[in-house]
Amino acid sequence: MGIALLFVQVFLAAALLGTSPVRADGEMPLALDIQRVKERGTLLVSMYQRDNPPFYSMDARGQMSGFDVEIVRSFARRLGVRPVFIRTGATFDAVVDMVARGEADIAISKISRTFPRAMRVAYTKPYLKLRQALLVNRLQLAQISDGGEPEQAIRTLHGRVGVLAGSSYEQFAHQKFPHAEIVGYPDWPSLVQAVTKGDVTAAFRDEVEIKKIIKAQPEILFMLRTVVLTDTVDPIAIAVNPDDTTLLTLLNLHLDDLAITLSVDQILDGRLPLMDGAF
Repeated sequence: MGIALLFVQVFLAAALLGTSPVRADGEMPLALDIQRVKERGTLLVSMYQRDNPPFYSMDARGQMSGFDVEIVRSFARRLGVRPVFIRTGATFDAVVDMVARGEADIAISKISRTFPRAMRVAYTKPYLKLRQALLVNRLQLAQISDGGEPEQAIRTLHGRVGVLAGSSYEQFAHQKFPHAEIVGYPDWPSLVQAVTKGDVTAAFRDEVEIKKIIKAQPEILFMLRTVVLTDTVDPIAIAVNPDDTTLLTLLNLHLDDLAITLSVDQILDGRLPLMDGAF
């Protein structure tokens, strides 16, 4: 067999196995997805365009900081590359879709794992698990409860439930409140305003965001009450293109090594683990 033909066969076999041919220096080849990232020298990270401290935010100098940001920075440092944050996603679904289209390597922005998204991207194991919660208009709750248990009235809600458009809570709301009208809002402040004014009966999101509002505006409890759904879990994870199997494996290994354990109170108090310099 000719040398040229043998080389072609080795190259094709390696391509089918998802690796590059053996390098001339005898080093084992990198998986193709990791080789792509390292040759580029950057890890492309899709993120939601609106700040959400303490998870991710940008200061006046254009520097990114926050819990999600530090997870990415510590991972990129281990790969020997520089993270580049792409914040063009106007919705959380759009953030995930960038990864599905191959326009970013990973997506992170306190993103919920959902069944529809998992048909387009792969997910790491959750690095945070939250409960679903609501801000409920007190006047409307009293009307629909009619003297009964408020929690039961919420479970069988027939009113209007507000959610962030293009977020996982659109899907969660249809599952949790099948008899309610689900109304999408472009941002969280406008949704909080809507439930305060009574345009919707409840605003539906995770417990961290609900409690952040109460901590920042305690007077709002005169008009609204909080309800945390104790029988639900909102798993927060990193999205990866389904073809990038080694990148997914390494991210899961990195999350295992970080061994993150966070309570809602720690998040609200800003007591987040320091990952800078951990690796």
